[in-house]
Amino acid sequence: MEIHEVRAWEHAVEWVERVVDQAKDMSIAVVGDFCLDHYIHVSDEGLEVSVETGLKTRSVHRSAVYAGGAGNLTVNLKTLGVARVHAIGVIGPDMYGRELQHLLRVSGVDIESLIVGDATYVTQVYTKVYEQGIEAPRLDLGDYNSLSADTLERVLDRIHAISRTVDLVLVNQQLKTGLFGQTSRVAVIEALRSSQAGMMIVDSRDYGREFTDVHLKMNEQELRRYHSQTDSDDAVSTTDSEKPIEQMSENLARTHGAPVIVTLGSSGCLVSSKDNVYEIPGVVVSGPVDTVGAGDAFLSGTAIAFASGLDLPSAASLGALVASVTIRKVQQPGTATQNELRTAAQHAEFRLAPLRVRTSAHSACTSGPGVEVIRVIPDELRTCAIFDHDGTISVLREGWEPVMFRLMVDAILGGDRSSLPPHRIRVVEERVRGFIDETTGIQSIEQMHGLVELIHEFSLCPASDILEPIEYKKRYLERLDARIEARLEGLQSGALSVEDFTIKGSVAFVQGLRRAGVTVFLASGSDHANVVNEASALGYAELFDGGIYGSVDDIANDPKRVVLETILTRLGEQHARQVVTFGDGPVEMRETLKRGGLAVGVASDEVRRYGLNPRKRTRLIEAGAAVVVGDFAKPDLILRLTGLKKH
Repeated sequence: MEIHEVRAWEHAVEWVERVVDQAKDMSIAVVGDFCLDHYIHVSDEGLEVSVETGLKTRSVHRSAVYAGGAGNLTVNLKTLGVARVHAIGVIGPDMYGRELQHLLRVSGVDIESLIVGDATYVTQVYTKVYEQGIEAPRLDLGDYNSLSADTLERVLDRIHAISRTVDLVLVNQQLKTGLFGQTSRVAVIEALRSSQAGMMIVDSRDYGREFTDVHLKMNEQELRRYHSQTDSDDAVSTTDSEKPIEQMSENLARTHGAPVIVTLGSSGCLVSSKDNVYEIPGVVVSGPVDTVGAGDAFLSGTAIAFASGLDLPSAASLGALVASVTIRKVQQPGTATQNELRTAAQHAEFRLAPLRVRTSAHSACTSGPGVEVIRVIPDELRTCAIFDHDGTISVLREGWEPVMFRLMVDAILGGDRSSLPPHRIRVVEERVRGFIDETTGIQSIEQMHGLVELIHEFSLCPASDILEPIEYKKRYLERLDARIEARLEGLQSGALSVEDFTIKGSVAFVQGLRRAGVTVFLASGSDHANVVNEASALGYAELFDGGIYGSVDDIANDPKRVVLETILTRLGEQHARQVVTFGDGPVEMRETLKRGGLAVGVASDEVRRYGLNPRKRTRLIEAGAAVVVGDFAKPDLILRLTGLKKH
């Protein structure tokens, strides 16, 4: 088995333009379970007690309906510009079916083949009730449908009539009743097989093994169920759950006779054939997300790209990009427009190497404990090195995360929290932890802008108490500076040493680079004055002959991006490969990778100051690190690997 990396960050813009250009002449049929998603937002405000029952009423202050299931897939195809989209499925002769028809019709979907069943057939409806942003147990309608002989015959006729006229057929199965129920499934699958359709991609939650010689799309849990030959997630054995996903997907592609796409959530996906596995990067999305309909969005983007002539791995990369747009639209099965997709392609930050994040088995090599080579490094001489500061060299600011966490939670919850239920506080805390983890490495002022967005999102803090981002930053720095000041006092008094506040071997490593004639830069997301003062206090400020760069409270100009742009301007674009960046944050990894440089992730344990932090390792590999080290205890090896010292 060969593992290949799809370099979506280099081609995303080009792929999007190709898809946009060709979608206007494209025709796609969607065969599947057409559903209605009904969102209801309730409140206790103005509640009454029913005279008849004595029960408290609930006030619905907002309600919305959307096309769900296969319906969401067809709408996504239209918003992405596909000229002709045919819906083939069954709905009930009820108000829900009429509403679903209306939603599809106004979206431009051809519903001529959306069959209205007999009087016993009920349109599938998912009713989702929210109170204060928390989702209650879902209410489902239509779980007991079966197709009459007449309805089934009409569906089969439409499959045969439409499938042979389109560029691509998509199959969406998520219900065990209705179209893919026990009495109709075999006939529907046989009709699809015999309809002389060209390309076909099947997304089947339960019956993937019954579709042969067609492209399959599934998520990881569905793959493990498929491999275990079981229809229950609970029945997946421990042995099966521990098997490498790439092995299972490749085996499935070989036995199934066609490529398999396995989505891995935010980590991206795999595309497997009988001999090859392709790692498709995910897309980093910060802020609130809603993954309802993400699989449909992914499939729509993949389908259009595949029909436009891209190979399946490249097409799946575009599918991941589409899904990254739709999950930002919360409390709805979101869709993506062509312009939104263009914007996403231009600004996407990718989450790379989903297999190598899980295990070092697929890395280029592991050169002993503490040094892991993620991908093959071109053997070139490199003459410039950029160092992140906090967590890469200095640990003076170790512990900033809990300081920021407490500040953010307090700001979001507002004043009196005694009336808030514990589960509500836990939701806020988990959201803040995730936000801090996602934004590690960016400027603190930008994180405070994100805090203000979180405050508005939860709506727990009185509007009059909400501060400007710069005020939250001041409060954060006041708390953090108190910790740092105590550490600096210990350093100045001699009670503590430089080694107590630096990553093992880091200062000696920088000194060695200077002796070798390498130009060295220092970059940080912390304020510029603080970076200079702290580097001076630790005694190595003068080593950075390329300059020291820090934040100036300008979100548009991240200091690490500025450093890279400065270096490239000085060297010229053709010498971008001469840059090596050392850092423990994703920003410097991604920016270096984009510009053709070599990114070395320092997955440091800031408490021990030596060894490897597994969470950082994951974050750095996903951001594009070509090499990961825990510290600088093996300087000669690091120098040889990076080309800063010839073999």
